[in-house]
Amino acid sequence: MGKKTKAVNNRQSGGIDFIRAKKKVGKTIRKNANATDTTVRAKRINLPGQTSLGGEGKGDAVTSRGLSLGELLNQTGHYSERVRKDALEGIRELLENHPGAMGGAAAAVVE
Repeated sequence: MGKKTKAVNNRQSGGIDFIRAKKKVGKTIRKNANATDTTVRAKRINLPGQTSLGGEGKGDAVTSRGLSLGELLNQTGHYSERVRKDALEGIRELLENHPGAMGGAAAAVVE
């Protein structure tokens, strides 16, 4: 059986309890009075002064890749041969570019 509209209900000579309104072409459907607004508005927050959130590497000498001596020393124990090689190249770069900064970290390099 199809959907009942007002004309069908009148023919059945019953009550008009459940009437489906006919949809008109080009007419917009009105929103219910109790409809919930579900739109979400968000804005982006830019913090240009906080590019580096980590405390490590502040004021330290870093390589061209932005790695400090501590990070490079951690990478020397990596399982990958390529990562270990890159770490040693980074330590060499630090020695060439910042020779004075390596004096205090000589004990860590020897370990």
